[in-house]
Amino acid sequence: MYILAPNQTAETYPYSIGMLRRDNPDTSFPRNPPAELLAEWGVYPVQATEPPAHDPITESATEGTPELVEGQWRQTWVITEATPEEIAERKEQRRQDARNQRTAAYTQEADPLFFKAQRGEAELSEWRAKVQEIRDRFPYPEE
Repeated sequence: MYILAPNQTAETYPYSIGMLRRDNPDTSFPRNPPAELLAEWGVYPVQATEPPAHDPITESATEGTPELVEGQWRQTWVITEATPEEIAERKEQRRQDARNQRTAAYTQEADPLFFKAQRGEAELSEWRAKVQEIRDRFPYPEE
């Protein structure tokens, strides 16, 4: 992940070595140009950062323009409120994810206990406890 920042001013982001080659067709660059060579062309690596803490249902984290901090370009993030449509879609996706996770866990963990209980090899209460544990592990999001 690179930025084109001639004179330390952000111009193009994201930028790549391929873009540098395309922008300078009469120049031959090594396969993996060293940082010093890239700097001569105003191209700098951007240090990846984690998005700040936010509610992934009601807020969106989008990448901003990198900032130069103590001589290093760093990725930035902008947190914005999600639209009502985005919120509804994200909640539905969370419900579907929980449903899928529950289904897989029921199949792998609870169903074998149920069949053992049917054969008298386990107590039905063990199966009920496993079903509740799965529900607790994969809760549906609140409305």
